[in-house]
Amino acid sequence: MYTIKPLADEDWADWLDIDVEAFPAWYPSPEEKAAHLKTYKQEQIDNPQREYLGCYLDEKLVGSVRLIDFTMRVLSVKLPVVGIGGISVDMLHRKEHVAKETMAAGLRHIRDRGIHLSTLYAFRPDFYRKMGYGFGAKLEKYRIKPSSLPRGESKAHICRLTAKDRAALVACYQRYFDTTHGLFEKNDNDVDAVLCGDMYNTTIGYKKERRVDGYVTYYINRKDDFQEQLLVREFVYNTPDALSELLTFLNSLSDQVHEIVLNTQDDQLYHILFSAPGSSDSFTKDGYFHLNSYRPYLRSNEAGVCCMYRVLNTPGIFKALKSHNFGHQTCRLNITIEDDFLPENNGSTIVHFENGVPHLSPNASYDVTISLDIASFSSLIMGVVTFKNLYNYGLATISPNDHIDTITRLFLTDTKPLWPQGH
Repeated sequence: MYTIKPLADEDWADWLDIDVEAFPAWYPSPEEKAAHLKTYKQEQIDNPQREYLGCYLDEKLVGSVRLIDFTMRVLSVKLPVVGIGGISVDMLHRKEHVAKETMAAGLRHIRDRGIHLSTLYAFRPDFYRKMGYGFGAKLEKYRIKPSSLPRGESKAHICRLTAKDRAALVACYQRYFDTTHGLFEKNDNDVDAVLCGDMYNTTIGYKKERRVDGYVTYYINRKDDFQEQLLVREFVYNTPDALSELLTFLNSLSDQVHEIVLNTQDDQLYHILFSAPGSSDSFTKDGYFHLNSYRPYLRSNEAGVCCMYRVLNTPGIFKALKSHNFGHQTCRLNITIEDDFLPENNGSTIVHFENGVPHLSPNASYDVTISLDIASFSSLIMGVVTFKNLYNYGLATISPNDHIDTITRLFLTDTKPLWPQGH
């Protein structure tokens, strides 16, 4: 019924019309549409990391999806992944499976390229879970008074970073990337967004002897009531000293900035935020909530679902992660995956782990079988959820069940994956 293929040059104008209707937060003028059309066409030439697939019905464009290539730190290994974005459907063809068919074709296209993992930002988690995407770590939003942040002994090494610091900033982020599960490697456009972004962005760094070991990129939102709000775009640090001085700098803005808005997936950040005297004042404006009539709990932040992940090829992901150590566990495991959206990924994969090192062993014997759908498995292998919790929630089964602790340790990670900031 539908034909999915790379977007044809003559269809860019139709694509933009569909995209504008699908994402109505933007209402461009004809002049703005023409400018954006020119930009997108040029992007296809300048940025081979992006690919647009169109969904056609009788040669008429009715939907599209954007595929973006990244390099991600997955556990301890750098892997190519593809991000999904810009899924749009012609308003006249809603509820006609355009998005489903386009996504299925897109995922097969990625899989055929030998890429085993996809990720996306979820505007409708239930919608994407039906397509096999598993939840990532929650995004937590803190609204903090600058004076509530811990003030260290010094901010002597804090300075503004400019284009002259490009190499040092890239090296700083690369060190962060090399040790942080879930991050994307930065390309030139990403670095330019930090150092040469719009005029309202500022990047402050911790720089010692020409080496940058941390930075924060932010912009100031000036409200009508003259209360300025600092919104953090990116926060990177590699050493405790860098973190201390960056927090001290933010603390020093208390006379100018009413509040700092920080989005993070660090679910232990409150250990810092509640460590300064009077820090509870940052959280009392929303009051307390009660689990029962006599125990109040302080509201600390908002939280929500952010990114999602999907394994496209179960044997392939273990082959790609062959140098990663899975918890130093030894077992012969049969993983049975239910993947109705991508049937070629449906079925069993036998992996023998020897002191944590995985070896694919098709048709070999095994000691234990786990069964779960692809969304749950994707969250499991990314370290977002433990196997024991999946089992307790009824989202996974195991036979025999005396191996639950072994399988849980097999997929444990030191940290949950961080969604890349600044992307």
